[in-house]
Amino acid sequence: MIPFSVYKESTGRVIRSGTAPNKSAAMAQAGLNEHILLVPADDATAFVLDGALVQRPEIDLPEAVSLAINEVLTIGNAPAGVEVLVDGSLIGLTDGFALDVSFELDGVYALEIRAPFPYQPAKSRVTVNP
Repeated sequence: MIPFSVYKESTGRVIRSGTAPNKSAAMAQAGLNEHILLVPADDATAFVLDGALVQRPEIDLPEAVSLAINEVLTIGNAPAGVEVLVDGSLIGLTDGFALDVSFELDGVYALEIRAPFPYQPAKSRVTVNP
């Protein structure tokens, strides 16, 4: 079996992958404005850049963090256009500079960062202590 990954020509976004019985069958998987790489790819973590499969960049956000009330969590590599959500509610967008987040009340919060492609989304459980 031949592994393949289909990606969008314009963005490099991997849209599907699988295996085919031979190279011809794998190459036939591409549609209009799509290309094929004969390698497996995970669309959640990879994309195609200059014809090569590479890792999608990650936002520097720990999976879990503990803060004091009003203590600032700085996310340094947030590109412009990032949506910042707390407990599922949109609280803002970034302008391409470092992102500072703080909380005024103690509790446990779900912090989610939705970045434009090719960045991977990021989630963190934030525990705010009194």
